Amino acid sequence: MKREELQDLYGRIYNFTDVAGDSALELMDSFIESEGLIGVFDRFLDEAELSDAEADRLAQCFEEVIDECEFEFGEYEDED
Repeated sequence: MKREELQDLYGRIYNFTDVAGDSALELMDSFIESEGLIGVFDRFLDEAELSDAEADRLAQCFEEVIDECEFEFGEYEDED
């Protein structure tokens, strides 16, 4: 999993703040906490190196958050 792919997934979550405000980020935080990925997420934000396993786990978590955001807030269509 490349950093660019993680950035893309994170960006897709962040896009939901346009329709859901901070609720999308709060949802993400709860998923990250429940998966025990707080330290990994902090290192991702700090642009530190992640192992392949850590990156894969974080990507899976981000994908679950995106699915839940789509369920809770409706699908987000990026206009780019």
